[in-house]
Amino acid sequence: MIAQFSPPARRLVAIGLTILAALICVQALVLPLAALLRSSLEGYHASGERLQRLRAIADRPDAPRSEPVPVGLSIPTHDALSAGAVLTGSINAARDRASLKSLDLIPVEADPATPQLVSVQLHVVGPTDAVLTLISELEHRQPLVRFARWKLTAVQGQPGQIEFAGTAQAIWADIP
Repeated sequence: MIAQFSPPARRLVAIGLTILAALICVQALVLPLAALLRSSLEGYHASGERLQRLRAIADRPDAPRSEPVPVGLSIPTHDALSAGAVLTGSINAARDRASLKSLDLIPVEADPATPQLVSVQLHVVGPTDAVLTLISELEHRQPLVRFARWKLTAVQGQPGQIEFAGTAQAIWADIP
């Protein structure tokens, strides 16, 4: 069929086919590469803006430090030993209010990184309501007591009985 065309017509067909092939290459190769480049540049600009925001945040002055626990919620004492005694007394008082008979308490040695924190490990087994009352009493009265680690499980073979083991912690403040 192309053989029937004159030489100038064949050249025009060849040029047309070459242009068509070039446009297909542009569509198949160049446009996806351009889109990838555009996406990369947008990511680069976004990361630059993010870096500027982070630098602005880093340049802000530090917020004033506040007390981690208000003085009214800490144990007012002069040393960790007295604070441990106050915490133990608070736990025993909560045990009495919850009508629990036995409660095991073991003082925990103070961590040098947090010298104002006094900790006591406790273990209690009793009726569900009484044990939950004990936990609630400790967390809702003064001094403020929180449990760093704790485990609450049902006692096997004793319906209505639960076992609680945890580390009670409180902050003590040196009050003159």
